[in-house]
Amino acid sequence: MPKLNANGEYIAGVGGGGGRLLISIGSDPMGNTVPIGDTIRPLIAARLGVNPEITEGAGWFWISPTKIAGQLCAGGAVEACSTWVYDLVSGVLEGPYGAGANDGRGGGGIASWWLGGTGVYSMRGWSRAAAGLQAVTDDGNTIITPDRQNPIGLEVIAPDGRTIKNIITTDWASFVTTADGILLWYDHGSKQLRADGAPNPIPSPVENYGGAFTTDRHGRRWILNAQNGLLLQAWDQPIGYWISQDAFNFWSDVRRLPNGQIRIVSSETQGELPGTLRVFDLDLDAGMMTQNGTPAALSLIDLQTGQPIDPVTVPAPVKTTITVIDRATGAPIATIAIVAIAAGVILLTAKD
Repeated sequence: MPKLNANGEYIAGVGGGGGRLLISIGSDPMGNTVPIGDTIRPLIAARLGVNPEITEGAGWFWISPTKIAGQLCAGGAVEACSTWVYDLVSGVLEGPYGAGANDGRGGGGIASWWLGGTGVYSMRGWSRAAAGLQAVTDDGNTIITPDRQNPIGLEVIAPDGRTIKNIITTDWASFVTTADGILLWYDHGSKQLRADGAPNPIPSPVENYGGAFTTDRHGRRWILNAQNGLLLQAWDQPIGYWISQDAFNFWSDVRRLPNGQIRIVSSETQGELPGTLRVFDLDLDAGMMTQNGTPAALSLIDLQTGQPIDPVTVPAPVKTTITVIDRATGAPIATIAIVAIAAGVILLTAKD
C-alpha cells in the first residue's frame, strides 16, 4: 500500500489496527507527523449514527496527493466496518463503499479493497468475488489475481470495471508493485522478478522478491529490496545502496521527489505509531543521504563482491529513439524508445 504519495508526503498508521484511528500525515525529512485520525473518525461516526468513542480503524492509504482511503469499524454487539475516502484539502468524506476490508490499495484517485467472503471491490462499484487484490496503478487501474486460491496470472481492471489486459505468469505471482506504467512481481515458477512494461530486472546476487521501485533523475530504475534491511538495488545491474541493515524497517516505500532526490520511508514498528517513522532522503549524484535529517554516508556497492564502487564508473542506461515513417507520405507516425540492444534483440519500452 502506498505510504508515499507523488509529492513525497507520507502517511503513518496504515500497518496496525486497534485503538481509535491512528492516522498521521507528514512531509519533512525529520519524520514529523500530524495526527488526523481524530478529525476523520467523528465524521464517519456521524454518518453511521454511532458514538465515535467506540470506533477504531486501520489500513488507510493514499489514492492521490490529496486523498486517502481506508476503513473504520464501529464496536458493539455486532461489529460493523465500512470503507471511506477522505479529502485532506476540502475535508469532504466520501462513502461508505463496502463492509470493511482486509486489504486495500489506491492510485489515480481510485481505491480498491479486498474483503474475505466478498473478494475485490472498487469505490467505482465493480467487484470480483474470487479475485485477490495486488495493486492499483497511478492511473487508477486495479491489478488482481483472477483466482485468489490459485494466484496464477494478473488481470488489469480499468476504473469502470472493464478488463483491459491479461498478463501471463508461469506460476504464483506475489510482491506485485507498480510505478511509471510498469508492473513488477516475483514469479514463483521462474523464481525471478518479472516485469510488464519494461525489460525484466536482472537476476540478483542478493535475494530479492521485489518491492516498491522508482527512477532516479537520470532514468535508472531502482528496486527497494526489504528482505534483509533496506537495499536500494539497481534494476539493470548487480549494484545497490545499503540504506539500513537492521531488522526495524516495516511497511517500506520509495518515491522520487520533485527535486530529483529519492525518498525512502519505513517504520520501526509494525503498527507505525507516531515517532517511529524513518525517513531516508538520498541524493545519488552527490553520494549523500540523511536519515530523519541527520547526514549519513551513502556508498554504492557491487552486490557480487560486497565491495564499494565509484558511481561514476557505472554506465547510465542507454536511451535511443527511432522514428517510424509512413512510407506513403514520409510523415512520422511513431517514436519508439530503445533501452537496450543485446545479442541482436532490441528491447522497446514505449511508443506513441
